[in-house]
Amino acid sequence: MIYEILALLFGWFLFGVIFIPLVLLWFRSERKLVIRILINVVVTWVIVQIIKILIPTARPYTILGASPLAEFMLNQMESFPSGHAAISFAIAGTIWDEKHRFGLIALILALLMSIGRVMLNVHYPIDVIVGSIIGILVVMISKPFVAKIPLKFKR
Repeated sequence: MIYEILALLFGWFLFGVIFIPLVLLWFRSERKLVIRILINVVVTWVIVQIIKILIPTARPYTILGASPLAEFMLNQMESFPSGHAAISFAIAGTIWDEKHRFGLIALILALLMSIGRVMLNVHYPIDVIVGSIIGILVVMISKPFVAKIPLKFKR
């Protein structure tokens, strides 16, 4: 029972929690950072969806004959890579790039959430590893391009 609670907490709840910094940063006049995060999330999501189409992979619970711990799931052939891990690491990596203290917290939450996705029996470890790498690579590659976008906000 404890395992199931931790899996749900890490696998789903923390994914929602990782979006809280967006709201906080927006209202702390960090709007450029929020826009950068949103751009990175969209790019990451598109890349993950393309890979899922090109490499359909059965989720662990379908192969193992077990049921997922979260019943409101899922396309059974969209295990690789983990979109949750990719997006969480894109958010956390973008925050880390500009705000190390908050970024470290976000990276820890992204890691816990990724572990939870494996515990939920909806991803293999390689799914969340590759997803996290995709998220971080998008952050690193997009930085020079996103920095050139002219953004002006009134205070």
